[in-house]
Amino acid sequence: MSVRAAPRSAPPPAARRRVSEPFLLLVLCLMVAVLGYIRFVGMGGTLEADAPEFSFRNPLLAAQPGERVLFYAREQPQQVSCLVVRPEGVVTRPARGPEHLGILGDLRRERPYVATEYKALERGDLACGPSSVPAQAVLYPLNDLGMPQGTQVRMHSIQPLRVRWRDRELVVYEVVFERYGMLPGTWRTYLSEDAPALGLVKRTALHPNRGAEEVHFQELVEAAAAGGP
Repeated sequence: MSVRAAPRSAPPPAARRRVSEPFLLLVLCLMVAVLGYIRFVGMGGTLEADAPEFSFRNPLLAAQPGERVLFYAREQPQQVSCLVVRPEGVVTRPARGPEHLGILGDLRRERPYVATEYKALERGDLACGPSSVPAQAVLYPLNDLGMPQGTQVRMHSIQPLRVRWRDRELVVYEVVFERYGMLPGTWRTYLSEDAPALGLVKRTALHPNRGAEEVHFQELVEAAAAGGP
């Protein structure tokens, strides 16, 4: 009579669970670590804990008549212009506001805006004082966050960033637009409650055919102290 060895019995379910649970936990920990590393590298080494809190308030609403700021293109820093908030200031009810500003007309049908004017500075005038150069009225719709009247844009995103502006750190909000019609492309405005006039710190554009351009805004006090941009 032959004797057969008894078949090996499978471990009970409880034992299998004891073996598999630590292994699954280890795999999950490795996945979390890998994803965290990828996110860290993809953000340029910036930890999420360092990102400023999102607490946006539209700085255009705080514009005051007479506030002014210098601005210039990065490619032509010697050609400085001045933006001045006009006496009309923030016009939240255009139907009750002026009908005309300079050559701009039919303003009572416009969206709420900030009334400003541009003027090219005469040589050596970084104080943005009286000038023989005629000023040009320009409206900034409140909801277009730093883009002037007449630009066809659609906002894609807004996020807070920490940047160096002159000699101090500011929390700015980067607003990304897609612009249509004339000068199409991706536009960005950088806004801060701590910047004068419209709160603009910088405006950039990336055109499909013309490449990139940047316009920088500069406080008058710092401009005078530095002797220009």
